[in-house]
Amino acid sequence: MISKQEPAFIEKSDGTRLGPYKGTFAGSTVIIDDPNADIDDGDKVIRTLPNQKEEIKLIKSCEFFNNSLGTYGPHYQLQVGSAKMQPASSATTQHINVSGGTVQIGNHNRIEFKQNIESLISIINDSVANEEDKNAAKGLLKKFLEHPLLVSIAGTTAGSFF
Repeated sequence: MISKQEPAFIEKSDGTRLGPYKGTFAGSTVIIDDPNADIDDGDKVIRTLPNQKEEIKLIKSCEFFNNSLGTYGPHYQLQVGSAKMQPASSATTQHINVSGGTVQIGNHNRIEFKQNIESLISIINDSVANEEDKNAAKGLLKKFLEHPLLVSIAGTTAGSFF
């Protein structure tokens, strides 16, 4: 019986990494021993190998079992494939998060740029701050959006808000 559990992470399609969960890896099957895990077909399951590389597998199908199986309580069984390895994520990974608009910029993150910037501008306009502070905040945002690095990432969309 396979029973060795190790830390497993789930990477959502937007790059968000969840976990660690208790995982058992057995070839093309992975068991996640957590009934509250957020797992969908198309997500990725990740574990760190002894050589410190990350093994990343695509979840082809995800099935929840409410019954116990051996030492496992309610759990997910994942059918996985397309294994690939990469160096383990560095602790210096930088992320930029804007609360309320959920902008994330960083490794493996999808930028939903336009609607999040529009949301941020709307939040600034609707705030209880005085007009001078609102204009100052929007001026800083405009300066941020004009930065060459940001323009190279977001394209012409970056300059289309003001």
